Amino acid sequence: MQVPRLGAGPLVALNTIMADSLDKLADDLAAALKKNSDFNSALQSVLKDILTKHGRVIFNGNGYSEEWHKEAAKRGLKNLRTTPDALPEIVAKSSVEVFERQGVLSKAELESREEIYTHSYVLTVNTESKLVSDIAKTLLLPAALKFAADLTPVEKTKSGGKLRKEVIGLADELASAIDALDAARDVSKSDTHAQAKHSCDKVLPAMLKVRPRPRAEPPGSALFVVRAPRLPAKAEGPSR
Repeated sequence: MQVPRLGAGPLVALNTIMADSLDKLADDLAAALKKNSDFNSALQSVLKDILTKHGRVIFNGNGYSEEWHKEAAKRGLKNLRTTPDALPEIVAKSSVEVFERQGVLSKAELESREEIYTHSYVLTVNTESKLVSDIAKTLLLPAALKFAADLTPVEKTKSGGKLRKEVIGLADELASAIDALDAARDVSKSDTHAQAKHSCDKVLPAMLKVRPRPRAEPPGSALFVVRAPRLPAKAEGPSR
């Protein structure tokens, strides 16, 4: 069997689910036809049973809205919002049964993939957090401190002193956020799953504090903002 690439995982899962669903539909329809030889009547009976059992997953509104999150909870549907919460579903009993029933992946193969996906998530967050920290240390913080130094000659003035104090305060906040991010990233957990949970709950929030959403700055202000350079037309970055 060819081992699917990590990026192919969702398609493998969707195709397996579809195949299993079609198998179930065919079996149910065959059973219904034994009771009722009229194809259309038998089909209607099977479809009605499916909608009765699984209609709660149908939502015709905005699936990204908070309304759907609340409605899904009312209907008793799972709402796994983070990668560490969702990945264990790969090795859930129902998932293993579907993959083995269709002869796609064994339980051991699913467990290995779940472990690889989890480890890949930890590595990705770790790499991105290092990049955020490095950009802040080598570009943003030095620029802020240089700006503060440039304001030294006018620090005795009301406006100059106020601006310099604000810049220094923001620089101190940034330095503290960088230290907190580095400390969070350096924490090592006992297993991959615990490390993934830590990456999600501690490292990612710490990253967001280093690169917060732009505050209401005066027009033209670019303090603590860095833009990634555009790649040449023929060069493409790695896909995620």
